[in-house]
Amino acid sequence: GLARLRRATLRGEPVDDLEFRLRNSSGRLLWLAVDVHPLFEDGRICQFAVVGFDVTERKRNETLKTDFVSLVGHELRTPLTVVSGALEAMAGGLAGRLDPSMLELVEMGQRNCTRLRRLIENLLDVNRIETGVVTYQLQDLSVWQAVEHVARVLSLEVEQAGLALDIRGVSRVEQVVADPMRFDQVLTQLLSNAIKFSAPGKDIVIRSVSTASGSVRVSVTDQGPGIKPEFASQVFEKFTRDPDVLASGVEGFGLGLSIARALVASMNGRIGYQSNDGPGCEFWFELPRVGADARSTPEALGETTT
Repeated sequence: GLARLRRATLRGEPVDDLEFRLRNSSGRLLWLAVDVHPLFEDGRICQFAVVGFDVTERKRNETLKTDFVSLVGHELRTPLTVVSGALEAMAGGLAGRLDPSMLELVEMGQRNCTRLRRLIENLLDVNRIETGVVTYQLQDLSVWQAVEHVARVLSLEVEQAGLALDIRGVSRVEQVVADPMRFDQVLTQLLSNAIKFSAPGKDIVIRSVSTASGSVRVSVTDQGPGIKPEFASQVFEKFTRDPDVLASGVEGFGLGLSIARALVASMNGRIGYQSNDGPGCEFWFELPRVGADARSTPEALGETTT
């Protein structure tokens, strides 16, 4: 906080919502959010306007919410694992041969266990991101190897949806500076969305291309219904879903793209999409290319565009 304030002061830039933890005269710990704005006279800073807000209650509520989500998420994992294991055993014939109607019920239970597991993991991921406890191991990463790995992991899901995955447009030589696990997570979110909204018999195309700003752009293009202009500003927000998608019965929680945006921003990248009036949508994310001058793109870091 103080380092950020010092940098902004030297540059003559305003700072908003800078948080400090203080102890008042009675010994009570308080959280204070401060806005600092420089005032100029004849082109030079003459003084600073400082406004402070007591946000102790807000921080307390945030902590309670974070602790609750973490507790519920972890407490649900154990019984869910037990239920999932029992259903898997039944589907495998451990309890005897099942007739088709019983097997259908077991498979329905397995699908909903998978859905619940994804919800729990997404909630925990949001929690970790918002509390700043997500760790990143940035390293030189082959784009081709990372994309090929995700494509292989999701190949069965792609096949069951009656789709085809085309990764021929992915560079075999480009490398990015990224955390391998987080790269996989971002691409999996985008590819899972493409699978969810694509009609059987269509192709999903993954491409990569170097940009003039020193990044590598990885894109996932589907032939789904696209995104309506009136929903554009909400695409990457938490718990938001297009009303038409909700009405269609397509499963989802409105968390995946929000998580992807936060992960990409934390790896010094940016994310966005292109959607036309007709069918089809292209989601993309950019990460710094190995060997590129990171100073050439400071304005792009963490930016979301459409």
